[in-house]
Amino acid sequence: MKVSIIIPVYNAAPFLDKCVVSALNQQQTGEVLLIDDGSTDGSWEICLNWSQKNNQIRLFKNDGIKGAGGARNVGIRNANCDYVAFLDAGDYY
Repeated sequence: MKVSIIIPVYNAAPFLDKCVVSALNQQQTGEVLLIDDGSTDGSWEICLNWSQKNNQIRLFKNDGIKGAGGARNVGIRNANCDYVAFLDAGDYY
């Protein structure tokens, strides 16, 4: 079983590395989808760095601020695995 982990990101720079590492460390993780929702604190650059160094990570950017629900919908529409899981950028597994 493989899972698409969807992470909405909004101004979560201090927490992103721990969040992404925890998602990648799950054996069921097929992909991690980071959806930036208009961050202004450097979160986009952190997400971009992760997507460039790990091919399991896919990066999306909302046009404007859509909120966590809107970001999750972007992730659902773009998920490739049969199952999805949501993880907030300030949390970790």
